Amino acid sequence: MTSTQSTLPIPYKPTNTGNNEFRVILVYVMFNNETQDPNNEIWPANTTTGPSYKGTMLAQQKNASGEWWNYYNPNTQSISSWFCEVSKGTIHVVGEEFFVKLDYDISYYQVPGRGESEVNKHIYAKLSTNSGFNWSRYDKWEYHTNGQITYNQDGVIDMIYKVHRYKYSEIFSEGPASGFAYLGVADNQMHYLVDAVNQKYVYGGFPDFHPNEIKGSGVSLLGNGTSGILTKAGLLGRLWHEHGHYFFGAHHIKVGLMGDVWDPFMNPLEQMYINYVSPYYSNVPYEEIVISDISGRFAGNPSCVRVQLPSSEILISHRNKVSHWDRQMLGDTAYGDLFRATNYGNGIYFYHITGIGLPGYTSQDLECADGLWKWVQDGYETPDWDENNPWLPLLKRTIPIRGINDDGLPVNINSNPNTVKDGLTIRGTANNPPYYSSETKWFSVGKKKNQNENGIDRIFTNEEENWTSREFQVDRWDAWNKDYNEIFSPYSSPGTTTWDGQNSGVFICINNVNGNQATIRIYRDIEYNPSNGLQESEILIATPPSKPMGLKIDRTECIDYRVYPIISWTHNIEPDMLQGQPQPVYKRYKIFRAWDDANNVPGEYSEIADIFVHKDNEPTYIDYTTYGQCDQGTGEINYRIRYKIKAVDNTTMLSVYSDYVSISSYFLNRGGGESGDAIHSGEIFTYELKQNYPNPFNPVTNIQYQIVNQGMVSLKVYDMLGREVKTLVNEYKSPGKYVVSFDASGLSSGVYFYKMTAGDFTNVKRMVLIK
Repeated sequence: MTSTQSTLPIPYKPTNTGNNEFRVILVYVMFNNETQDPNNEIWPANTTTGPSYKGTMLAQQKNASGEWWNYYNPNTQSISSWFCEVSKGTIHVVGEEFFVKLDYDISYYQVPGRGESEVNKHIYAKLSTNSGFNWSRYDKWEYHTNGQITYNQDGVIDMIYKVHRYKYSEIFSEGPASGFAYLGVADNQMHYLVDAVNQKYVYGGFPDFHPNEIKGSGVSLLGNGTSGILTKAGLLGRLWHEHGHYFFGAHHIKVGLMGDVWDPFMNPLEQMYINYVSPYYSNVPYEEIVISDISGRFAGNPSCVRVQLPSSEILISHRNKVSHWDRQMLGDTAYGDLFRATNYGNGIYFYHITGIGLPGYTSQDLECADGLWKWVQDGYETPDWDENNPWLPLLKRTIPIRGINDDGLPVNINSNPNTVKDGLTIRGTANNPPYYSSETKWFSVGKKKNQNENGIDRIFTNEEENWTSREFQVDRWDAWNKDYNEIFSPYSSPGTTTWDGQNSGVFICINNVNGNQATIRIYRDIEYNPSNGLQESEILIATPPSKPMGLKIDRTECIDYRVYPIISWTHNIEPDMLQGQPQPVYKRYKIFRAWDDANNVPGEYSEIADIFVHKDNEPTYIDYTTYGQCDQGTGEINYRIRYKIKAVDNTTMLSVYSDYVSISSYFLNRGGGESGDAIHSGEIFTYELKQNYPNPFNPVTNIQYQIVNQGMVSLKVYDMLGREVKTLVNEYKSPGKYVVSFDASGLSSGVYFYKMTAGDFTNVKRMVLIK
């Protein structure tokens, strides 16, 4: 529907039925000669009873016995179950399902002047002929222009869900849409008399959308060229959304039941507006809160937390899929299917909003745990339903960004190359002339599968193909979780930046997630919350660094037939990351590696280095214990290797792991240590002792050297007083390049020197150990 300015109070239909019920009509409609997909298994063209799911949607009678989440069966009374669960047992939607096959062919209704008007007139006539059918049963509620909704008859049918098998051209209104929140005219009348005896009318318009309309009697749902014949899940999703317009008005939002990023369980703001959730309000310097699952089944703890920022708010919900209908993640292995089983998507969700009120008038954004990024479009890719046609944009992350706010509005990277977005809001340009439409992020790295099969995410495969993950519908990496991404702060990506891009001073830490309960800690910096805050230094001591971002991997330039993995990332920006003496100018990171044979997926990580990087330098690390051959590409592949990092602050608190990067390798020295392995044995023309790497270091660093002639080589480490503390090499060596590891675990922090002697060559270099 097209957004309009509402002048009537919203909602237009009851959101709480109290001791009563909201009775609806669900009618499935076919033309006499259905031509689209005649052999469709769900709804064949030759059926005399309707789609296969007819009879599984509505309870015919209200049930209020037992626990409210068990009032209705989600499989056989799906519509009734959904309304009851999302409302926490406060609304009872019941009714009857009907099937209507029209007497005329499609072409009859395509004649100008007939169309939807004649279709609706004939549907209502067919319904009236059903044995025992009584229009008065469906007129129980009245909407008043002052916003009050009362339980009494007003002569207007409350709700008809009209479902067409297919939307044929030149018949229906509302363009190509597969759903709209009105029924349309009947016999060219917007208010059509369906029961002359009892004076019952069907109102075909929508309040504030159609001229002078203050009530409406239903929604229209249709299969079309995009959706095909509607599955049960496809019908339910459209039905809830279109009914939602009667709760929230004609507007759409960015995330939620009424959102482009669709949430079938409503987002917290939507639930708040119609009193389905009462959030706990947090606005103190520090507190620890236990939050329960969004289903609302667990008494004693809130199912939503509202965190006040200086100029906006964060709503927090815990989504653990307790309810059959809680499906925030519809991308990834859910493949956009409400009923597709998947184990992913559980966790903590942060919704950033500009205020509390009608969702259509409040800006909002879902803060995705996998970060805010700059992007590029890297050509096109084939989706899983069109495997021979590379036409959808392939969108790739480049640089993670901290300290800004994403307003939740979609942006095409080709129109704004510097935009910073997450995977929900970034757009690219499709290769589908003449439209060249702006399209969402459809692909992630992993292994492709055929249509209707799960692709495989990169963590479970060594393949690096582009599988159709539908990331724009929320994937497994968008929820925040303990040990995945647990710090949401002014220094994380995304962060608690206010809507207008200012530092909020708010830190939110996920302390624990235990089944249907999560413990979160909320801190406020007094600088940005003068009447209600703590010193930032206190907060930083209590919280670990945020998740390191932007990990990349490459190979060094060829060093005499060998290349080494080099990883890089972007610095954490927390103030307490700075450390070192006499000036705190270094940041500390731990490097972890997992490896396995070439045909297996690495899984078990172990620490291989503890490094210090100057705050003004790009963090990098070269792993000299593994290499590929560069005379013929990478040579034979014997190993698969993955790297992750952790940030370490100046109180030694560790961040969670970064995401990983991977590479293949020909050789791997699994043991490491002080082996002094040769890395080249070809012709060498100069003696050289290189600067150790990393430097500063903790506790292991690598020293590379090269010799021209065979002979005795000595490499020793000394402290500031000139005392020898370690002999690294003291043996005959052949000409070549070598690398040796120095483990200073038993030494204290400070400056050390290493001296190499080979024949007439002597050189000394300085290194810094920081613990």
